Amino acid sequence: MKARIVTPQELILGYGAPDQTEALCAAAAALGAEFCEITEGMLDTALSDCIAQGQRGSFGGTPEFSGDAAVIFHGFTRKRLDEALERIAGLNIPLKAVGTQKNQSWTVRTLLAELAKERAWFAEENRRKQTPSVPLHEETRKGRDGQ
Repeated sequence: MKARIVTPQELILGYGAPDQTEALCAAAAALGAEFCEITEGMLDTALSDCIAQGQRGSFGGTPEFSGDAAVIFHGFTRKRLDEALERIAGLNIPLKAVGTQKNQSWTVRTLLAELAKERAWFAEENRRKQTPSVPLHEETRKGRDGQ
């Protein structure tokens, strides 16, 4: 008997981008994936439950958003994820994540908070790399010489 490998249905979950929902839906459709919008009422739900509900198309509620827009990918291979990212490249969605075994137990709110922290950390790292630093020996010499 051959083992049957079940591949998860590709799903894109969007949060905080109501003006870009149509474009996200179109991107998902072009990829043959499902798209579901996460509403404010879903923020304290485990990501795994959002994925299950999204795959059944049973989201409901009014989208009321706070914070940065986010998109969460589920069931995509690396190659397909690259394709999906190319399709949404022009959209203003700063937070992006992939559903993993580890983060599927987190609430959506926790995942969004972690993504925001990561984004802030990367922004700070990029700022530090772009800020020219003065070698320590030059600062010391300037201090001694009074310049």
